[in-house]
Amino acid sequence: MSRANLDEHRPVWMKAFYDEAELHSLALSAYLALGDHATAEFHAHRCLAALRPHMVRSRAITTTRLAHAQLAQGDADTATATAMQVPADAATQHPRSPAC
Repeated sequence: MSRANLDEHRPVWMKAFYDEAELHSLALSAYLALGDHATAEFHAHRCLAALRPHMVRSRAITTTRLAHAQLAQGDADTATATAMQVPADAATQHPRSPAC
């Protein structure tokens, strides 16, 4: 993102959706799939730091993926503590999530 020409025209939806947090979220997913859990954890932390406050569902998903990366590295205590940070009602706070 830092190399992009900020003066170049882009659709409004792209500017609103593809931010630093989204790029780190995509990297997190890719590194989890590749089994590179340390790099996945790095991107999870960067994503969480960049997420806008109202993005509750995205924060819950990213936190869950962070716990997965930590657990895959053998750090069960940290993974458990991370997973416990996800609000129990995080899925029900978003219209795209089915009621549990």
